[in-house]
Amino acid sequence: MEDSEVITFTSTQLHSNYNASQNWERFGRIIAEKLFIDATERTESFLFLTGEQRYLNLLKHRPKIFERVPLYHIASHLGIERESLSRLRKKFLRAKIIM
Repeated sequence: MEDSEVITFTSTQLHSNYNASQNWERFGRIIAEKLFIDATERTESFLFLTGEQRYLNLLKHRPKIFERVPLYHIASHLGIERESLSRLRKKFLRAKIIM
């Protein structure tokens, strides 16, 4: 969706870096913890929150995403249909929750 620069490592290179430096080990642990927390929160949101609640959370925590990502991708990320996302947006625009 946007131009990006991606840095990749083979598993062998990554483990070699872990063995060579405590900073790399710490970096790997921090990344793994972040990914675990994100995955857990996403799973819990699908189990315990409605589509509307997931939408409001995304709006609260990542408002700029609506400027950068097409709505059909956002709807997919939220686990709702595009039409449902449109209805939610319209509902909150009317209630003046979204500027």
